[in-house]
Amino acid sequence: MAQRHNGQSKSGTVRERQRVDELHCLTAQRRRDRENQQQTVQRLVELNTEIKYLLSENQTLKSRLSEVRSETTHAAAGPEKKGDGGELQKHLNQTIELLSRTKEELNETRQRLAEIQERLTVAEQVTL
Repeated sequence: MAQRHNGQSKSGTVRERQRVDELHCLTAQRRRDRENQQQTVQRLVELNTEIKYLLSENQTLKSRLSEVRSETTHAAAGPEKKGDGGELQKHLNQTIELLSRTKEELNETRQRLAEIQERLTVAEQVTL
């Protein structure tokens, strides 16, 4: 009977060690998830700043384009004014495209952040 008890003790120790190893793995994963979350949040802040800048630039370009169009309709349009309006339109289109790509990247980053937060929540629940 002593040997049987000793055998159970060894298997219990093995299971305990497995649990400790799992806990260490989960703790390390939780740490990595937190780091990823911090990086994602930082990127989110950067993207929000870039979007604000691009929206502001976009508005400025729209205003300037409107002014140029107004000038060309009220005055005899010389080649320079038409060129200026075309350049502004081109720049405006580029800014709109960049804004669109930035918004898309922001949405992807938000999705990754949500996934990381979900994994972090699960990891915290498991370790409690």
